[in-house]
Amino acid sequence: MAQKRIQSIIMRNKITLSTGTLFHLSIEKIFHIAKKINFDGLELIIDDNKESTDVEKLKKYTIEYELPILSVHAPLDNCKVFGDEANNIILRTLEIAKSLGSKVVVFHPIREKNETYQNDLRSGIKSNQNNAIKMVVENMPKKMEGNKTFYDPEPLEDFFGDICLDTSHLATAKLDFKTKIESIINSVKHVHWQTVILLVREKIVLLMNTCRAHLEN
Repeated sequence: MAQKRIQSIIMRNKITLSTGTLFHLSIEKIFHIAKKINFDGLELIIDDNKESTDVEKLKKYTIEYELPILSVHAPLDNCKVFGDEANNIILRTLEIAKSLGSKVVVFHPIREKNETYQNDLRSGIKSNQNNAIKMVVENMPKKMEGNKTFYDPEPLEDFFGDICLDTSHLATAKLDFKTKIESIINSVKHVHWQTVILLVREKIVLLMNTCRAHLEN
C-alpha cells in the first residue's frame, strides 16, 4: 500500500539539473540543456566561474529559458570565492539564493583548513534559519580526509538537523540504502541523485521512491 502511494506522487516532485554535473560548460549552455531535456529547473553550484555569482545574468537566464534556479549549493572546499569562514559563506550564499528566489541552500559539513567550521556552520544555520529558504547539509564520501563522521547521514542528522542526501556518497561509504533511508527520512529535505555507481537497480528505485514521497509530504 505504501509503495503504491509513493509511486502515485513520484512525478509531482521537482527534478533539477546541477550546474556541477556539467561544470566544464557555461551556465547558459547548462540552462539550454536543462530546457531541452525538460528539467524543472537548476541547482546552482557557486564556484570560481564568475557566472555563478552574477545574479543579474542568472536572472536573465531564468527568464530567457523559463527555468528557475530552485536550489543553490554553497562553494565547495576548494573554492575560496567566499573565503573559509562559515558565517560569511552562509550569508553570501543566502543572499544569492534570496535574489534568485531559490528555496533550498546546500552546504558541505567541512572545510579542511578551518577546524571550527562544523560547529560554526551549525550555529550559523540555526541563527539564520528562516521559513523562506531551507538550509541543508550534505552527507559526504567516507574517503574524504578529515571527514570520518559525516559520510554517514545519521550523525549528520543528529548534528545539523535537515540534510541533503547524496546517493553516490552513500554508495561510496558502502552503506545500505534501505536501512539508512528508513532511519533518516524525516530529516531529508533535498536529494542529490547520482546513480553512476549504484549497481542494483531495485535499490535505486526504492531510494528514489522513498525520498520523493517524503519530499512531497
